[in-house]
Amino acid sequence: MAFAVQHMKDQDSLRSIAEPMSALWKESISVALICQIVAGRTKVSPDEAFLTGLLHGIGRLYIMVRAISKARELGDQRSFMELVDGWQASIGKAVLENWGFAPQLCEAVAEQRDYERKRKHTPELTDVLIVSIVLCEALRLPAPRIVGIQGIESFTSIGLSDATCADILTQAELQLGSLHDALGC
Repeated sequence: MAFAVQHMKDQDSLRSIAEPMSALWKESISVALICQIVAGRTKVSPDEAFLTGLLHGIGRLYIMVRAISKARELGDQRSFMELVDGWQASIGKAVLENWGFAPQLCEAVAEQRDYERKRKHTPELTDVLIVSIVLCEALRLPAPRIVGIQGIESFTSIGLSDATCADILTQAELQLGSLHDALGC
C-alpha cells in the first residue's frame, strides 16, 4: 500500500491532490496503529483492526482520484474535501465489498462516523475504528490532550476512560515515528 500511494503521488495527473493523499496516508497509518492498540483491550483481532484502520479512508482516496479530472469544476479545495468527507464512508464500503473484504471490515468502514450507534455488550470492530478515529484526531492536538468521549457510545462499549485514552495516545505517539518511517511517510 505504501508503494501504491507513493506511485500515485508521483503521477503527473495526480500532483494536484498529492498533499491531501499524503495527509490521508499519514492519518490512515495513525488510525491503524491506534486501532491495533485499542483492539488489544478487546476481543477484536488486533491485525484485523490494524487493516481496518489502514483502509478506513479508501473511499476518500477513491473519490479524490476519480474526481481529479473535474477538479476545476469543483471549486475551492475546502468545499471539495467537505463533499468527500460526506460520501467517503459509503463509497469506501462499496469499494471494499467489491474487493472481497470481510463483511465486518466493510461495515466498520461504513459506520466509522456513527458516534451514536447503539451500545453492544461486546465491543465490535466498528467500535474500535470509531474510537481510533477520535483518538487520532486528539493526537493532532498539543498536550495535554482532551479527548471528547462524551456522547460516543463506542468509548463506553470498550470501557475507555479519559485516563486510558491518555495511555493509548502516549503509546501510539511512541510507536508512530518508527511506523511512519517503515511505511514511507
